[in-house]
Amino acid sequence: MRGWKDAGMLTVLATPDPNKDKGEVLYNAHCATCHQGDGTGLPAHFPPLKGDEVVNAPDPITLVRAILFGVKGVEIKGVKYEAQMPHFDRQLSDEEIAAIATFTRSHWGNYGPKVNPAVVTEARKTPPAQGPSDAPHP
Repeated sequence: MRGWKDAGMLTVLATPDPNKDKGEVLYNAHCATCHQGDGTGLPAHFPPLKGDEVVNAPDPITLVRAILFGVKGVEIKGVKYEAQMPHFDRQLSDEEIAAIATFTRSHWGNYGPKVNPAVVTEARKTPPAQGPSDAPHP
């Protein structure tokens, strides 16, 4: 069986699942702890991505900038989320950020189109005045 090794007992190998897309793998590694695997977030701490207006907006720039530069003090549908979202501008490539954005825009009932890495490249050129990770909701 692929993904298993017999050494007297079954052991899971650390190999990526070829059936998962890159965006899902990256989301699970960098985002799911806070926003949860189903995009519902944690009430009063981390906002939901499922059904969010920013995630589903025709222009993905606000979502892309949030992933790039982080956010804090977001209010969504009357609920204030004070937790600091980390910035990924130094950790992830434009292609990886576009993959995460595309994944969130196409799962859990969300309906946003694919995000082109060129959008991330352009957004990266204009960081927030406060600097990454200290940025208010873009």
